[in-house]
Amino acid sequence: MHWTNITVCLAIACAAIPASAQVHRCKDATGRTIYADVPCAAGQTGAMVERQKSREEILEERLQAAEANERKLRQQANEQESLQRLNPPAPAVQQNAQQDKASSYECRLAQREHETVSSIRSGTEEGRRNRINSSTLKVNTACGLQTEMIQPPVRIIKERAILR
Repeated sequence: MHWTNITVCLAIACAAIPASAQVHRCKDATGRTIYADVPCAAGQTGAMVERQKSREEILEERLQAAEANERKLRQQANEQESLQRLNPPAPAVQQNAQQDKASSYECRLAQREHETVSSIRSGTEEGRRNRINSSTLKVNTACGLQTEMIQPPVRIIKERAILR
């Protein structure tokens, strides 16, 4: 685990903490449902759907998400290692197999898809990291490579310790 990478990513994630607000679901006189961050107006019926979360609750949720992501990446890495241990090719054959995989149509297709996924800049950093990691796993499988995954940020874990 690269703690410096995780710390930097968490710092970025926490710096971009969005404003969270309470959510109200209201019905107007025509029966149309409206969602808003302010209480229902006079003449509308409704209730609060979600209360505003505190900074600590937001950080706790992010910590849980980061930990779940980390577990998922570890599980994927363990599964990949298990598959490699179960099916180790002979050393001479392995090099030829890697060369064959690297020049295969599936490898080129996975690399093109990875380039496309890597160029997408929309979404959250976590979502982008997950898309790139998934694409990297596909390239590794198709091309016989062992490229490392992008590690999740660490700053949330340190902030959790500060909050206690």
